[in-house]
Amino acid sequence: MRTVLFMLILAGTSNIASGQAFRLNDEDGWSPLPEPAAGSAEEGLRNARRAIAREAWDQAETICRDWLTRFTSTARIRPLLGDQDVPVVEVEQAQSPLVGEVRLLLGDALRARGELYPAAVEYETVARSYPDSPSWLDAVERCYEIAVIWSKQEPEFLLGIFPVSDWTEEVEELLIRVQERVPGSILAERAGFALMEFYFREENYRLTADMAAIVLENHPTTPQADLARRRIVDANRRLWNGPENDLSGLEEASSILSYFIAEDPVAAQRIDSAQQLQEVQEDLVQSEWSTAQWYLRSGDPVSAAYEVSRLADRYADTTLWPKIKAWANEKIRPLIPIPLRSLVDELP
Repeated sequence: MRTVLFMLILAGTSNIASGQAFRLNDEDGWSPLPEPAAGSAEEGLRNARRAIAREAWDQAETICRDWLTRFTSTARIRPLLGDQDVPVVEVEQAQSPLVGEVRLLLGDALRARGELYPAAVEYETVARSYPDSPSWLDAVERCYEIAVIWSKQEPEFLLGIFPVSDWTEEVEELLIRVQERVPGSILAERAGFALMEFYFREENYRLTADMAAIVLENHPTTPQADLARRRIVDANRRLWNGPENDLSGLEEASSILSYFIAEDPVAAQRIDSAQQLQEVQEDLVQSEWSTAQWYLRSGDPVSAAYEVSRLADRYADTTLWPKIKAWANEKIRPLIPIPLRSLVDELP
């Protein structure tokens, strides 16, 4: 029995190495597929696959480009007939249903040699123009993979000034298209998270928060929901650039954290939402205190007193509050009318 099994393994290994293709027959056995006709599109595809299997990348590229020369043509069309102002565009016309598979192999050969941009062009051509090809989903996934590689590359600059390799637009376009082409899929989910993290690394915090919200909306059961929620909070906190700036980001972060703690306390604990909420509130009270200070500098101590009184209702439990209270007693109380001093005297 062992000898028979060994012979079967040897036979299978030999056939794989030779590129022989098999098909499951009606007797649950394997029957060899007929060899493609010489010079046919099928023969060219088989030869390209064999070159890829041998990691003969240059040969695979040559085979694929020769094949595409034979089995595709280019048509020049004007998108809007009769409008002479619209430029003529070139459109590839397939003479064989195998074009998508050959272009995918060409992209694989280019990518293996490190030529990512030409490879991405081939994959994008398949994804855009050959949706019926068996290679369509593979092409979409390879677009995602290249976008992820580019998203992690640091931009290069000539003389430290002129950008010579910045893949921001390509990363955005490819990852957005992946989500549009396979909505609701695991691949779309991965693309959404990759774009979210790319924006975060690029310090584009508004788009980070927007992308995180989109991911949570499109994939509500994702196991990475905690990461998306954390990014929404982190991004909104970073949108605040100090006490003199817009508070909308901090207010949004505070609202999200409060809702999260109330609605899903277990998940909120996993991302330490209570501590984050405390830190956000400290930032908020610092910023809103600056408003009271501005009123005082502007010669309006009464408005400053009302501002501090309002702060007491929301932030009396923050670490900064004792300092604010002491400041109000020292700086504001002596300057306001006696009937209004209760605004300061009754601070908690």
